[in-house]
Amino acid sequence: MSNRTHPATHIATITNSDTADLTHACRALYVLTNGNLSVVGADNNAVTIPVTAGQVIAFEAKRINATGSTATAAAMW
Repeated sequence: MSNRTHPATHIATITNSDTADLTHACRALYVLTNGNLSVVGADNNAVTIPVTAGQVIAFEAKRINATGSTATAAAMW
């Protein structure tokens, strides 16, 4: 679990991938398009969640899988 308490200062669009982890540990995800995101946590477990454009998910994701994802997101760190 992260002990970071400050808000994010950077944002970058994520390229969904089934193998490549994010280049930065994110503090949250900002959803760009409606659909589903297959989010992988630090424990390597994935869960697919329905999302809406403009939604902020306060979750430290390791990766967004291409398989199972129909939405796009940006990582904030």
